Amino acid sequence: MAREGKTAAQGVVGFTDWIQERVKRPKNANAKMIATMQTNDELADEAIETGINENTSTKSVASMRSRAKKEGLDVVAVPEIRDARKRFKSGQEAGKGAVIKKLQEAPLNQILFGPPGTGKTYETVSAALEIIDGELPDDREDVKARLYELRKERRVAFVTFHQSYTYEDFIEGIRPVLDGKALRYERRDGIFKLIAQEASQSPDPDARYVLIIDEINRGNIARIFGELITLIEPSKRKGGADAAEATLPYSQDQFSVPGNLYLIGTMNTADRGIEPLDTALRRRFKFVERMPDTEHERLAEDVEGVKCRMLLRSINERIVDLLDRDHQIGHTYLMGVRTLEELADAFREQIVPLLQEYFYDDWEKLRQVLNNNGFIKSRKGKIVPEKEVFEVLAADHELWRRPDRYQAIYGDDDAGA
Repeated sequence: MAREGKTAAQGVVGFTDWIQERVKRPKNANAKMIATMQTNDELADEAIETGINENTSTKSVASMRSRAKKEGLDVVAVPEIRDARKRFKSGQEAGKGAVIKKLQEAPLNQILFGPPGTGKTYETVSAALEIIDGELPDDREDVKARLYELRKERRVAFVTFHQSYTYEDFIEGIRPVLDGKALRYERRDGIFKLIAQEASQSPDPDARYVLIIDEINRGNIARIFGELITLIEPSKRKGGADAAEATLPYSQDQFSVPGNLYLIGTMNTADRGIEPLDTALRRRFKFVERMPDTEHERLAEDVEGVKCRMLLRSINERIVDLLDRDHQIGHTYLMGVRTLEELADAFREQIVPLLQEYFYDDWEKLRQVLNNNGFIKSRKGKIVPEKEVFEVLAADHELWRRPDRYQAIYGDDDAGA
């Protein structure tokens, strides 16, 4: 929207001219940008006519934002949503709908949660790049290369929480150091303090930093964050409406969390050996659910007669009925499976052991999930003949490589053995 003293059309043209003159496409430009604004139909038409489209590229969101402000516009650069970009390329969508989109700011604190194998950790990388660059390369190798650059620049950091992880590891603490034969102690900054300082001291105020916390619910949140849990709230961040800071116990430094530091956590909902999720964490993070995707493009439709998507869907429907939705099997367990042998490996080494953990010592339910397809055998006890003993087929058993045993899982009738 143009500000007073400048018409909408003039504003758009000025911004577009700058894009055309100043922005050069990188060598391996897979990601594409569009200029996005809150506007009406007239401005949408003007944007299309002046060349703002899915091929408008930029090196950084920050530079375009800065120029937008100088132009006197409430205009920002954001990446085209991947699905919309695909529709654009295929010619299925043209005009205003794909060109003009409302900017949706990424939440400062978010947690991707869901059952194992739903791609949460994988997705944090994409989320981090979209937050920092405003765009995501189409090729995964380019994503990895860009991530490597950002880690070297200390703009992205990773940490995994576990039950022994503490405030001293995350914020700051005293650590023993062996100096020759002498033992001394020194204060060391943790990963959260280090990246917060990098973000605070950045010469570019629009630069964004991301800390990815894998398995965030495995740690004791109160012990790890301590008094700083309050400071991650958007309003309590540096420059926020209710900006706050704390005195760190070891260094006595005054510490605040900058507004350009984003926290992305992952949470495995099937993990039983974890602390109950801290209420303070729930109030301060946006939770984004990630469930099994049986329509994922890398999930094979047919593997030597086995319909993998239907197979996964049937297993998860039974798990939901017999247990709950948090213990489903994620699509990544079958991603990349192209042969019957690979399918057998996935079941033998990953899926069946996971189901054994889910239905610990409840073999009947485990057999129900597999629709009694023969992977679980029973026999009479040798010492106590009255007792029924269950066991998983031996790894070299020929049933693992029979398509009909997998077809039986999504069959309508009980397959039997």
